[in-house]
Amino acid sequence: MRVYYLRGVPDIYRGVLVTGGKRIDFVKQFSGKPIVHPLPDVTIEWDPTALRFPKGDYPALSANTPIFTRRAVTALADLLEGNGELIPISVSGEEHYLFNVTRVIDALDESRSSAVRFDDGRIMYVKVHYLFADRIGDAPIFKIPQTVNSDVFVTDEFVTRVESARLKGFLFPFLWSLDETGETTRELGFFD
Repeated sequence: MRVYYLRGVPDIYRGVLVTGGKRIDFVKQFSGKPIVHPLPDVTIEWDPTALRFPKGDYPALSANTPIFTRRAVTALADLLEGNGELIPISVSGEEHYLFNVTRVIDALDESRSSAVRFDDGRIMYVKVHYLFADRIGDAPIFKIPQTVNSDVFVTDEFVTRVESARLKGFLFPFLWSLDETGETTRELGFFD
């Protein structure tokens, strides 16, 4: 089992920005819990500094807030189902879907991991991850409670699906492996 961060590919594919409304209030809604209130009123548009780049299937917004094209949602539907909420959103008038990851797994082995902590002991960020594979199980996409507001993780199954569907704009920096082989980052969409 290998686990990766879910990221977009900046400076290769076009990203998006929250251009109207309160970005922080918007992003805070994606905290691993179902969204029960309407999302704050925001406008999401293509990043004007990246208009020269092609559009991909994963126009990066923030590390904790995945956004997909309809093509990506169709290809990943069974992996997304049961692991979060799809929220339709317009990006400069084009149909996209935010994905609120609600599958939060307490899989971080804090005794073996290295983390920077706030004064009150909470984890600010994890420098080196060690995970409990048995807790991750067959989850293709998830968050961990220690960094629920900052990171989304995916497993090999998710990466393989993105590759086989030839989806573009995804970046999968390697995070952790059960056998700790230290695989390098997998970048998709460059040579399609």
